[in-house]
Amino acid sequence: MGQANALFSLGIPVLLLHAGALAVVASLLIWQSAHGRLSAKARRPVAGEEKAPHVGITLHSAALYDMLAWLLTFGRERTFRERILSFAKLKPGEVVLDVGCGTGTTALLA
Repeated sequence: MGQANALFSLGIPVLLLHAGALAVVASLLIWQSAHGRLSAKARRPVAGEEKAPHVGITLHSAALYDMLAWLLTFGRERTFRERILSFAKLKPGEVVLDVGCGTGTTALLA
């Protein structure tokens, strides 16, 4: 319940701004995906090789990925990353391995 109250405490204009921005980003992703601009360049399959089906949308732009994370978290992604790191209870000098976790901003924050 506290998270819902925090979300609505941002105010209606902020929520509308985020909803509008999210709608723009989603429509751009759908449009670009339909035109193949976000996926790697298509290559012709070699004889006997099956063509893998396209699943989901692949983001090849770190800036787009980070902007989408910022929009989806209402600008609080740094707070989320800091909270994740607080759960890890890292000590100075410890090594962090960041595998498959987006653009590596959590590892940079560590």
